[in-house]
Amino acid sequence: MGLFTSRTEITVTPEQNRLIAAAHEVGHVALFRAGGYTVRKAWITTAGDRVGGETDVVDDLTPEPGYVAGLLAGHAATALWFELEYGLARWQAIDTASVRAEHDYTLVTKLARRHRIDQQAAYRRAETMLRRDWKRTMHATRKLADCGSLDAKKLIR
Repeated sequence: MGLFTSRTEITVTPEQNRLIAAAHEVGHVALFRAGGYTVRKAWITTAGDRVGGETDVVDDLTPEPGYVAGLLAGHAATALWFELEYGLARWQAIDTASVRAEHDYTLVTKLARRHRIDQQAAYRRAETMLRRDWKRTMHATRKLADCGSLDAKKLIR
């Protein structure tokens, strides 16, 4: 760990871990659908202590700010969960969520550099939308965590 880095060490229960993964996928679904993309399904999987998930986006994923916001929405939803549900300070929540969104950030970095997309603006868009409708986001998160897999239309209406 470097001089200016800080990783918040937290402990979450298996149930909380499923909720975090579900929130991440619900974030993707909400922003992709808001951007006009067709999302077929979202699911989470469990293997021991590890929980992961995926969101099935049908459309041709032409690199544009709406798509990048959809990718970043997983991190934004995870950070909001840690802040609003777990009680971490915003900076700690963002830091903690970063570990759980490395794959998304790899894609975002490639797209943003190649197509000159403002990552910060895309992230603000995702975070603002999810924060504004957090109660609805958490309702969808609980549904996905309980079922493990849901048609996207049943998650976010």
